[in-house]
Amino acid sequence: MPRSRPAPADQRLTKQRARSSQDKATRRAQLLAAAAALLADTPYEQLTLSAVARAAGLSKASAYTYFPTKESLFLALLTERLEAWRDRFVERLSPRSRSPRAVARAIAHTFAEDPGLRELLARLHSTLEANVPDDEVRAFKWFTAGLMTGLAVYVDRACPGLRGGQAQHLFLLVHSFVIGLGMACTQTPNVVRAMALEPALAQAFAFDFETELARVIELVLRGWLAENARSPS
Repeated sequence: MPRSRPAPADQRLTKQRARSSQDKATRRAQLLAAAAALLADTPYEQLTLSAVARAAGLSKASAYTYFPTKESLFLALLTERLEAWRDRFVERLSPRSRSPRAVARAIAHTFAEDPGLRELLARLHSTLEANVPDDEVRAFKWFTAGLMTGLAVYVDRACPGLRGGQAQHLFLLVHSFVIGLGMACTQTPNVVRAMALEPALAQAFAFDFETELARVIELVLRGWLAENARSPS
């Protein structure tokens, strides 16, 4: 009888208890990857920690050792997605960019290409932060504050004339814009069917997320720059 081939290391890990910090980091990454994959095809409300654990090849009990609640898992995923978004934004905003339009387009494009990030942000205040331990809320807020402070450097460089705090405050506004505009351009299947029978009505409510997000961010930046120019400090 031929000997069976050993399972890859990451598969063997799911069958035994994680002991080293490396093993624990691997399992945590497995859960986050499974959550991201499921979120791409399944509404958040229908997802469970058990389903994520199963997709990751882990037991439900094992998943709970890393994330005490479903919201803890998806808050961690949101943190991961925001870090990836930050890197895409910085890469897209050329060091030679010197205009509100360049900043606005870079922000809008990088949010438009990640629907999962927009969906998680829409649930941040009402769901994710409301169902995790206080220390996780504080950790996420500190992470977000650091993210905004770091990104403000790039916005200030691209938009000379902004005053202290405006570039950082921009990302608080962006958060609100992403949630609101994202909801406005997301239609449920029954709305899509209804609109399909009324082309004129569909046209009246036509909405492009990236275009509108870029427009409103640019307007905010230009408004601040004009106000600052009128009343120099």
